[in-house]
Amino acid sequence: MELVLYAFIFYLLIINLITLIVYFKEINTPSPRFSPIFFIVLPLLGGSIGAILANYIKDVEHKELRASIAKIVAFLPPVIFITQILIIISIFCNHNLCLNILNYINLKFGLIGLILLAINIFSFVFIAIRKYAYYIAPIGNNLIPDYILTPVILLGGATGALAAKIIFNFKEDWSCNTSMKFQNFLYNKGMYVIFILQIIIFYIMEV
Repeated sequence: MELVLYAFIFYLLIINLITLIVYFKEINTPSPRFSPIFFIVLPLLGGSIGAILANYIKDVEHKELRASIAKIVAFLPPVIFITQILIIISIFCNHNLCLNILNYINLKFGLIGLILLAINIFSFVFIAIRKYAYYIAPIGNNLIPDYILTPVILLGGATGALAAKIIFNFKEDWSCNTSMKFQNFLYNKGMYVIFILQIIIFYIMEV
C-alpha cells in the first residue's frame, strides 16, 4: 500500500511539473504553441495544481481568451483540483474526518472557532462566485457585491478568501476612486496582510 502511495505522489509531482511547464511555455509565446486540448487533458490527468499556479502567476487563462476554450481553461483546474482532493480524502482518510475537524476546532477554539470556520467557508464560496461572475456580466457583477464580500474578509474570512483567490485566480483592478483603490488593495495584497494578521491574533489567543 505504501509503494502505491509513493508511486501516486511521484506521479502527481511529475504531471504537475509538466503542466506548469506547458502553461508557462504557452504564455511566453506571442502565438499559440500548444493545442488547447493540453489545457483540458493535463488538469484531468492530475495536473490541476500546476495549472492553478500557472494561471495565478502568469495569467495563462487570460491569454486563452483568444479562443472559445477560455471558460474551460479558467473553470477546469480549480474544479478538478477540488474534485481530486475530495477523492483523495475519501480514499485515504477517515470517513469521519469532517466530524473530527469540527470536534477539534470546538475543543481548541470553542464557538468562535466554529463561527470563523463557517465565515471562511462562505468567503471561499463568495470569491469563487465573484471570480466567475465576470463570465456572465453584467448580471454577474451583482452576484456577490462588495458590501457583502468586504466585511466577510475583514471579519475573519481572509484564510478562505486567500485560498479561493489562489485556486480560482481571483484578481481585480479598479482605479476609479478611493473606494475602488481600497478594494483593489483588499482583493490583492490586502488579503495576504489580513491573513497574516489573523494568524498572529490566533497565535496570541492560543498562548
